Amino acid sequence: MRKILALLAMCTTFVNADVLKIEPGLWESTITTVNPMTGKPVTEVDRTCVEVDSFEPQSMLQDVEECQEMRTELSGNTLTYALTCGQSGAEVSIQGRYEVNGDTGKGNMQMRMTIGAMKMESDTNWDSKRLGDC
Repeated sequence: MRKILALLAMCTTFVNADVLKIEPGLWESTITTVNPMTGKPVTEVDRTCVEVDSFEPQSMLQDVEECQEMRTELSGNTLTYALTCGQSGAEVSIQGRYEVNGDTGKGNMQMRMTIGAMKMESDTNWDSKRLGDC
């Protein structure tokens, strides 16, 4: 399950639908997630070299058998998405949106997890900017 969450967190920085257009280069994302155990926000800054100019949702789920794409919709430069993952009695439901405006992007994601009788929720917000070439 940890592998799934890490993959989703990484991919949703530039997550996708039909095809979400992005400007290749070095992108910096400030990612703020509310810790589901403490309720406190945790902020991280990540830099990623993006070498493609678009992203398709199927590529995010290509090697993850535990996840199914439920819904993606692209409207202009904004992607909304929802998917469900499950493994070993755990289920994760994810909904979010991401918007790209040239050299900037922003988005949010709500994750709902059920592990046996335990339920957790987590909210994540992204603010991204292109810094230049890789």
